[in-house]
Amino acid sequence: MKKWKKVCLYIFVGLIVLVGLTAFLLNRLADGMCGNKIIKEVKSPNQNNRIIIFVRDCGATTGFSTHASVINSEQSLANEGGNLFSADAAHGKAPSGQGNELIVEVAWQDNNFGNF
Repeated sequence: MKKWKKVCLYIFVGLIVLVGLTAFLLNRLADGMCGNKIIKEVKSPNQNNRIIIFVRDCGATTGFSTHASVINSEQSLANEGGNLFSADAAHGKAPSGQGNELIVEVAWQDNNFGNF
């Protein structure tokens, strides 16, 4: 009976690893299908940071979504969702521009904070 328990444990652990690896690989694959199109960049007063407004498109089965990220001025925008703001047009209920982006206005309050 002890050997049977070990075999079951190995099978269970193997399945957990297989499911985790599959989820990881699918997540990596899905990220490659998405793309960001920068709409607007607003630099902080001291020019050290910037807020980037961009549209994220992840293919035909999803709609466009508007995002905003705060990043260091020396960094480039990563191919991922925004770290500050994310919204979609609610199936056309929210006003959007010609590039399917939501109309978002942003301004820096000081070197540390921006206003939407």
